[in-house]
Amino acid sequence: MARLVPGSTVLLDGAAEDPALKEGLHHHALAHFACHGALKQSTPLLYDRG
Repeated sequence: MARLVPGSTVLLDGAAEDPALKEGLHHHALAHFACHGALKQSTPLLYDRG
């Protein structure tokens, strides 16, 4: 994405935490999230950090 959109900010791994994401949204008109996760069958719509 960074090559396609000049002026992009790329946040990887530990840099992509809530404070950095929220701050970045104030400075950019476009946000692209590429995420991986695991589905918990008992609560499929809830995010589980543990």
